[in-house]
Amino acid sequence: MSKQQPAKFSTFAFVYHGNVIAAGAALPAVGIIVVALRYWTRVKRKTRLGIDDWLMVPALLCVIGMGACLIVGAKKHVMGYPTPATTALSPADEVPLLLPGQGTLELIEWVFWSLMILAYGFIKLSATFFYRRIFVAQAWSAFDIVTKITITFIIMWTIGFFLVNVFGCGKHFSSNWGTFQKYEQCVDGVPELTGMIISDFITDLIVLILPFPIIWRLHMTTTRKFAVTVILLLGASSLGASLARMVLQIQVNMYGYRTKADVYLTITAISYWSMIEAGLAVIAVCLPTLQTLLTRGSVQSLVASVRSAISLRSMRLHSSHGSRNFRTGQNSYSEMPGVESGAEDIIALTNVERLPHVLKPENAHIGLEFA
Repeated sequence: MSKQQPAKFSTFAFVYHGNVIAAGAALPAVGIIVVALRYWTRVKRKTRLGIDDWLMVPALLCVIGMGACLIVGAKKHVMGYPTPATTALSPADEVPLLLPGQGTLELIEWVFWSLMILAYGFIKLSATFFYRRIFVAQAWSAFDIVTKITITFIIMWTIGFFLVNVFGCGKHFSSNWGTFQKYEQCVDGVPELTGMIISDFITDLIVLILPFPIIWRLHMTTTRKFAVTVILLLGASSLGASLARMVLQIQVNMYGYRTKADVYLTITAISYWSMIEAGLAVIAVCLPTLQTLLTRGSVQSLVASVRSAISLRSMRLHSSHGSRNFRTGQNSYSEMPGVESGAEDIIALTNVERLPHVLKPENAHIGLEFA
C-alpha cells in the first residue's frame, strides 16, 4: 500500500489531519458561541429557560469532547494519516495484528462514539422539546402525543446504543482497543454501528419534519407556509452530513476496512462526518432562537406577517361560528374545517394576544417568534 496514495474504495475522498484538526476545533468553538447567544437571548428577552435550552448544555459538552478526540487523534498521527506500512502479509494474516498506533486509534474511537451517541440524543431531544414549546398548547393533542412518542423513542435510542457501545466487551473495557484475540470476547460491533448510523439518519429526518403537517394544514397562503417551513428547515443542514456518513458506513460494510482501503483514513472519514453532523446540528438547533437578534425588518418581520395572516384567518373562521364562545372564554378551533388537533395548537398559539387562556401563563409570550 502506498503511503502517498492510500487505496480507497468509497465515493468519498479521504480526510487528512489538517481537516480533522480544523473540524475538531472550529465546530465546538462555533457551538460555544451559538449556545451562549441562545442563553443571552433568553435573558435579554426575559424568557424562561426551557428543557430545550438546558439540553443544549450536555450536547455542547459532548461535541467539545468529540472535537478533542479528533485533535488528539491527529496529534497522535492515528487520524488523518495513512495506515502505517506493515510487512508483506496477506490481508488474512494482517487482521490479528495490532498495527502501530491502532490501540490508540481504537481507544479514541471508543470514546468518540460514546460522546457522539449522547450528543445526538441531547440535540434531537432539544429540537423536539423546542417544537413542543412552540406548537403544543393543549395536552393530548395530536402533536402532543406524537412528540411524546418521539421523545420516548429518542431516549431509548440514546440509552440503548450508548450502553451497547460502552459495554460491548462487558467489563473488559480495554478489549475495545486491544488485540484481535481480546476483541473476540466482544460483541460484533459492525451491526450495532450500522444500525446506529441508519437509525440516526431516520430519526434526524423524523425530528426535522415533525411540525410540517401542522404548518401545511393552516389556512394561509402557500407562500406563507413555505416561509415558516424554511425557518424550521434550518435543521436540515446537518442531515447531509448524516447521509454522507451513512453511505460511507454502508460501503465499509460491503468492502471491509483493511482488505480494500486504508483503515486509519476510513475510520477518520467516518469520524469526520460524524463531527460535521454534530457540529452543524448544534448550530441549526440554536439558530431559530437567535433570529430575534436580527433586525425586525428581516426574519422576525416575516414571522410576524405569518402570525398576522394566521390570526386574521383563524379569527374570521372563528367568527363564522359565532362569538358566544369567544365571549365566554371558550374556543371553537376544533370546529374549523380542515384543521386537525395539531393545527389547533399552532393557531391558538399564534393568537396569544386574543386568546391567552389557551396557553399556560408562562408560555403566553412564546408564539411563533421562536424565542
